[in-house]
Amino acid sequence: MAYEKVVVIGPGGSLGAPLVQALLQYQDCHFTVTALVRPTSNYTVPAGGDDNRLRVVKEDFSNHTALVAALRGHDAVVLAIPYGPELLGASKAIIDAAIEAGIKRIIPS
Repeated sequence: MAYEKVVVIGPGGSLGAPLVQALLQYQDCHFTVTALVRPTSNYTVPAGGDDNRLRVVKEDFSNHTALVAALRGHDAVVLAIPYGPELLGASKAIIDAAIEAGIKRIIPS
């Protein structure tokens, strides 16, 4: 089973940025990536990026219903959230929403 629709949470960080780039450059599988960021994030599609294969969704991680809606229809979620005071709470909220949304694979950082 291929996981082609991937959500990356933390796409602008030291782990998330190269991950997004690698997913979009991989030739053997046509990944589509959703970069899920907080509403205050200034993350945008990187220069030279493909708007058809990478979209940015801003969502409040504490809004369970909105997170479920944002994750629904995807195959996998990668948590590339940096270590910090919000890591545990945000991770739990995202994992709970991913389970409810029917995500097949959750990859924590």
